[in-house]
Amino acid sequence: MLWTLGALLTTFYIINVLHEKESQVRQELGANFEQAQWYVRHSADVTRELKYIAENRLNSSANGLDVLNGVFPGKTALPQFYPLYSDSDCSSMSNTWRSSLESLSYFLHYWKENFASAYELNRVFFVGGESLCLADFGVGNASANRERALKSLHERILKYRNGNDEERKSSLVWITPSGQPGVGYYYLLTPIYVASKMAALLGIEQTIRLEDFVTPGSFPVTATIIDANNQRLMSTSRTGGGISLDDLPDDSSWFGYVNSYKKLVMKKTLMPSELTVVYSVETDELIAKLKVLIINAILLNVISAIILFTLAWLFERTSIQVVK
Repeated sequence: MLWTLGALLTTFYIINVLHEKESQVRQELGANFEQAQWYVRHSADVTRELKYIAENRLNSSANGLDVLNGVFPGKTALPQFYPLYSDSDCSSMSNTWRSSLESLSYFLHYWKENFASAYELNRVFFVGGESLCLADFGVGNASANRERALKSLHERILKYRNGNDEERKSSLVWITPSGQPGVGYYYLLTPIYVASKMAALLGIEQTIRLEDFVTPGSFPVTATIIDANNQRLMSTSRTGGGISLDDLPDDSSWFGYVNSYKKLVMKKTLMPSELTVVYSVETDELIAKLKVLIINAILLNVISAIILFTLAWLFERTSIQVVK
């Protein structure tokens, strides 16, 4: 009975230590999530600032107020134009939006010189009206694969145009992975209004590195980004951390074990986007931290069992001899 009681106490102690390790993992993953959440919110703030500049300049240009604002057409070069579709008319866009784009280009050039490097933008782009032509203002080091970027924009803008009125009022966020694990391109597209009417789309491109969302801690962590359809977009591991996304609950925020208790996972949505980040830690890593404790507990219980059973045997033998 004494040995059984000791074994139960040891088991409860190990379980309590395991829960403490789980809490430590949760705190570390929570800190990692804050890094990822800051990135998304910061990108949204940057886009909101650019949206304000764009709408201000385009409305001023439309009202003929460029001179009053100290902006003179021709002071800066027009952005580069790229057709998104085979029937995109970039010449029409250049003629229609020339004064507005020159005005906007002037302010974006100023913004680039003073702020773009701090925001680490690759590009700011503008998709105007029915021409569906992209104007690239080139505020940063744009991604090398321009064809990939244009294809991604082609697909997303088509989806955006086919959406309902409510969907078209919201910003659109997506990630295009690169050839490197954990590295991709983050896009945010938002509508621009001129005279209270949606006239164009403004977007940004940034490089996203998942290693920036994983701070050094006590446990090796795998980060994975999934979209609203629960599809894996990118991961710090080529295998996606071995996570079965089907095992994850639909909750926007969740913490627990998956894959038959092989992984401890934190899942959270990165507001205001529909992207979700999933952090995972191997359960074996938790057990490894308890290995010495478990070995010592087993040895202690074995030694205590030998001692207790030996004492019981000696006591019983002595009792029998006394009776005789």
